[in-house]
Amino acid sequence: SPAGGGKTNVLCHMVEEWAEEGHTVLLLRCSHVEESDLTEALRACLRLAPSLRIEDAVAGVTAADRRWIVALDGINEHPHRTELLASAVALCRQTRENPCFGVVVSLRAEDTDWVEIGESDRSELFYNPDSGEESAAQETDKGGMPPSLGVPVLSHPERAGMWKLYASRDKKRFKPRFTYTALYERSRSLAALLKNPLVLRLFLEVYAGESMPTTITRKRVFDAYFERLGVLTGDRGAFLMDLGRVLLEKGSSMVDLDVLYDDVRTSPVVKITGIGSAYRRLVEQGVLTEHRE
Repeated sequence: SPAGGGKTNVLCHMVEEWAEEGHTVLLLRCSHVEESDLTEALRACLRLAPSLRIEDAVAGVTAADRRWIVALDGINEHPHRTELLASAVALCRQTRENPCFGVVVSLRAEDTDWVEIGESDRSELFYNPDSGEESAAQETDKGGMPPSLGVPVLSHPERAGMWKLYASRDKKRFKPRFTYTALYERSRSLAALLKNPLVLRLFLEVYAGESMPTTITRKRVFDAYFERLGVLTGDRGAFLMDLGRVLLEKGSSMVDLDVLYDDVRTSPVVKITGIGSAYRRLVEQGVLTEHRE
């Protein structure tokens, strides 16, 4: 699924359903996983003894018992994603005789050039969209879902439904002075921009309380959202721009807070402890997230 396509929401929904069915599920956000080996990550999370092998830990799970599932969300966001995926594949090989243990991975469909696994493993891990629905149905008949599925873009009814849901939950933040139907009737191409859930949410924030714009582009939506954040922080987006430069230089979407304290571009802002600081406001709005041990 592309960025903002709903991977995390879909995976969390799947995890909730599995848990309600009685399965044992461990959800790991890969951007917050420090280990580059899945076995070591599981050992750290579950506080397993160094002498205990993961394959031995799940050996007692049989077909008559509930499943033991590890869900890795956004593996492409891990700084050592190649190694982490390779370790997940290796662990699945080690536990292949136990059908009740499995690993589910989410990643961006447009960001798979880094994937380095054998063709035999690739055919089991990734669903080939060129094979068509008939192939997917055949895989399902063999005893389960296809090895990999993409999160589809929002359909026309889904866009309308999400629009109403957001507007009903927070009218001040998400309700424009026009409806999705009115936008769709004016231009289907404009409405099609909202097929990405993230773009739809940002669109509703940008145009909350506003009349329908004459022209809309994806770039305009993101530019307008950035402008709103600049108003929120009171610095016209200066801190976000500096933070973006730091992240690009580090080649990661996550850095230690100490890095921001030490960098002359971000240090003056993150050192402000009051609620009015740009950093604090962006965290409160969910634009930035903090991960604490």
